[in-house]
Amino acid sequence: MSIISNIRSLFGAKNKDKNAIPNVNSLDELHELAMKYLYGDGLNQNISLAIIYLEFAAKKGHAESLRTLGVCYSEGLGVEQSFEKAFELYQKAAESGLVDAYFDLGVCYRRGEGVEMNLEKAKECYQKAIDDGNDNALLNMGVIYELEKNMDKAEEYYKMAAEAGNPDGQFCYGMQLYKREEYVEAVSWFEKAVEQEEPDAQTQLGICYFEGRGVDRNPIIGAWYLYAAADQDWQRAIDLIRENDILRPTEKELDKQVRD
Repeated sequence: MSIISNIRSLFGAKNKDKNAIPNVNSLDELHELAMKYLYGDGLNQNISLAIIYLEFAAKKGHAESLRTLGVCYSEGLGVEQSFEKAFELYQKAAESGLVDAYFDLGVCYRRGEGVEMNLEKAKECYQKAIDDGNDNALLNMGVIYELEKNMDKAEEYYKMAAEAGNPDGQFCYGMQLYKREEYVEAVSWFEKAVEQEEPDAQTQLGICYFEGRGVDRNPIIGAWYLYAAADQDWQRAIDLIRENDILRPTEKELDKQVRD
């Protein structure tokens, strides 16, 4: 019996209009289809159908589906939120060979979500993900050391994350330099993160332009960066704009900055 036939017999999924079920030949393809329905990527969003597919593939032991279903439970996306269930699914995904799932387990242990908070366990999980090249795990390892007030180790991991191209790592490493008043180098890392539209870096770079730290003072450019972050609903930027009555730069003002 085919995968889709199994799904129909187990869950009663039906072919309907634009949510028609195409033929799939593997659980990898089914997971890819579920992701498209989950986030409306190229298909009409249908979270309920996505959950059906993910649950089916997860029961078959498909590691990516186990992890994605864990994310759904963590966020309450299409299912009742349950950190305990999310943790259980991440564990199964990791045991099935998906090393990236160790990153999710690390987050659970760090935050105490679905399991008792345990920073040492979080480090162990992050390290397994780091060994497999996960740059988000590098960043989060830095966060743990910062929580432990070990700023030398925190900066070490932030720098590694930054050099791996992680935008949050670039921001965090830039902030360590900024705090030491190494403004020029800090700005260079903020700019790298801004290239990836990281809103914290956009905000901080805006501040640098307003204060003339690491760059020539330029309130127009500073405002432009603050509004770039605010347009992503970044609260820190929104608060700075409101508290200081900062106006959005006009096209004419921006064009003048380019010409100058």
